[in-house]
Amino acid sequence: LTYHAMRFSFVAVICLLATGGSTSAVESWLRSAEEETSTGGGKIWAVLVAGSSGFTNYRHQADVCHLYQVLTKKHGIPRDQVIVMMMNDIAYNVRNPYPGIIVNALHGHDVYEGTMIDYMQ
Repeated sequence: LTYHAMRFSFVAVICLLATGGSTSAVESWLRSAEEETSTGGGKIWAVLVAGSSGFTNYRHQADVCHLYQVLTKKHGIPRDQVIVMMMNDIAYNVRNPYPGIIVNALHGHDVYEGTMIDYMQ
């Protein structure tokens, strides 16, 4: 099958995270994907993975939670088209000064609330 015959787009957010991709790079890619899928009748799917564990790797899980919020709330991608995999060991970590809350920016808002994690340890 060719890309067009499959009629869906896949969000390459894992690559953007791994290479330090900025939010503006993700937003730019999403606008392009939304435009293409709206004319071609496809869907945007995403697989978000934070493969590290422990509080010292806080930013990895925080970035995944943030991208989940951007995809589902800002861009309206249905929840069932976003797969999230992460350890889920920082929100209630004893080192977290705000139990149950994850932020991805200084003085930022909670990006953990509402994040549906499909696969965790």
